[in-house]
Amino acid sequence: LIVDPSDLETTYSNFWLRKDEPSNKSLALGDMKAPPDTMLGTFLLTQDNIENIKKWVLFQSKKKQLQNSSVHMSSFVIIAAYTWICMVKARQIRAGKVYLSINVDCRGRLHTIPRTYFGNCITSLSIDADLDELTGEDGIAAATKVIGEAIGGLEDGVLEGKENLVSRYATIPPSRLFGIAGSPRFEFYKTDFGWGRPRKVETISIDKTRDFSLSILS
Repeated sequence: LIVDPSDLETTYSNFWLRKDEPSNKSLALGDMKAPPDTMLGTFLLTQDNIENIKKWVLFQSKKKQLQNSSVHMSSFVIIAAYTWICMVKARQIRAGKVYLSINVDCRGRLHTIPRTYFGNCITSLSIDADLDELTGEDGIAAATKVIGEAIGGLEDGVLEGKENLVSRYATIPPSRLFGIAGSPRFEFYKTDFGWGRPRKVETISIDKTRDFSLSILS
């Protein structure tokens, strides 16, 4: 069902086979213990908070000419940009580049997949920015720009240029890589197994990966 002219299937399969040892086919789970200094927090951004950040980004972008009207600037982009900057500052990274990884659901972007398709088809966006840009006065606007441009570029083909994605991630220092776990579209807070909706949802994988997760509270 998925047209794969770049043979991404082989590229990705070979990467995982070579990851730990040649021809590794083990299904054993990796070590998911959290580092002893791990601290987790849950933060609530209201719609008013998001709109205020959007207004600030638009003001700074217009003032500094950081982006044009065609750049994708959704609530997701704003929240991702704001949280990315907060985590970069909290980790006290000094100079150089920092990176953000965003999972992308390809199913709705590939015309060869029917609506009845059952299964995953996920790729990733790899975004980078200079630390000085993100921690400066215009940091949120700069982060919004690079994230928005990366998401807008998906319109050119969600699988385009992904043949070098694995090797790119392999060169990024883990301490400088940030990611987003899950998706706001999962709507965890609407889940009801018969005893009411959850009061708080946590994505336990971020204990180990040091990513951040986003959920819609509704």
